[in-house]
Amino acid sequence: MELSDRAVARTGVAVVAVALAANLAVRALAGLGGLVPAGFGPLAWGPVAAATVVGAGGAVVVYFLLNRYTERPARNFTAVAIVVFLASLVPLVGQAGEVGSAALVVLFFLHAAPAITSVAAFSLASS
Repeated sequence: MELSDRAVARTGVAVVAVALAANLAVRALAGLGGLVPAGFGPLAWGPVAAATVVGAGGAVVVYFLLNRYTERPARNFTAVAIVVFLASLVPLVGQAGEVGSAALVVLFFLHAAPAITSVAAFSLASS
């Protein structure tokens, strides 16, 4: 089902807010658990928040375009989100030598939360 532009915008705001809250919670728990290596910039609060907002915002733009130009936007969005999520994990492999496995697991969850949030929200909104 195609969503109205207003419904995409409303859902998009929720996606960004929930993804940001989820990632800040993951970061907080990781910090409390001692899983954030000292001086590892990608797990600092600012980069976590900024990357989450940009990534989730990008997902909203992609859904908006798919909603406008394809017949099955939710299905197509899910496929795109899976590909982008998997591609976002590639740089983590390159960081494996720099940080411990615990930090890599935290980074994995920081990538997964916005992907899961956006797919779930837009799938529910379009059903």
